[in-house]
Amino acid sequence: MPFIRCRTFLGCLPLASGVWLLSLVGLMLGASGAAGSWMEINLMASHPLPLQDEIAQFVQAIVFSLLGLFSILGFAEGISQNRTFAFIYCKLIAIHYVTTIAAFAFTLYSTFRHVDSLTVASCIQGDLDEFAIQFCSKGWSFVKGLPIIWYIVILLVQAFGYR
Repeated sequence: MPFIRCRTFLGCLPLASGVWLLSLVGLMLGASGAAGSWMEINLMASHPLPLQDEIAQFVQAIVFSLLGLFSILGFAEGISQNRTFAFIYCKLIAIHYVTTIAAFAFTLYSTFRHVDSLTVASCIQGDLDEFAIQFCSKGWSFVKGLPIIWYIVILLVQAFGYR
């Protein structure tokens, strides 16, 4: 395996600082995405979704949570400058990138697939809360669009880190 020598990140930062910065951004994105996703899963207790949508919610929450956990390792590497942590963090983020693409595709399909109005009415259950109505409805809404935007930002940040 060839040895690639790299001393800078983004062309101007020392490598350890760059990894620390990238993991800090990943930690913020992963933690906030995970918090929102687990909040939506908590909402499923009172507003039941079809099984496929529930699976998509759990996959989304797990993917965001894993990014937060992996970023903690990168954050520790940036502080300790341990090459073993850097190698592990690099491989975990590469695996996570592929997993994020698959989860993003599944979330897009789940968000925009057609569902009959009876299923949506069953989920809403007469609730007048706008958050619950957006959560149960299909298509673009703030509740459905925010995770999609989060996925796009995460994919761009991870791809930028590997350029």
